[in-house]
Amino acid sequence: MAYARAAADAMFACNRSRMGGVALDIFQGLVVESGGLRAAPGARFIFNAALEATRRERGADAVVQLLYDMRHVYGVPPDAVSFQACACACHVYVHVCVCTCSY
Repeated sequence: MAYARAAADAMFACNRSRMGGVALDIFQGLVVESGGLRAAPGARFIFNAALEATRRERGADAVVQLLYDMRHVYGVPPDAVSFQACACACHVYVHVCVCTCSY
């Protein structure tokens, strides 16, 4: 997929603009509807952008599931950025739970 990096850049721009839903729509079109990105160069960038959008839009559980699927379903190995997005989502989730339960 020659345009994987450009698609990832568009997804990251959507994330920065607080349009995570649009980034996830792009991801849906690229990965799910087109048959996947298994060996495509730049696939990791697309997944990292999707992880960030998922963190913002759907929460920690969905991020952990996408990180798992990234490797085991789609065959794209995660990198440090992938794990960072997951850790950030889980940290925010734990912080919200602790703050909510302490009142």
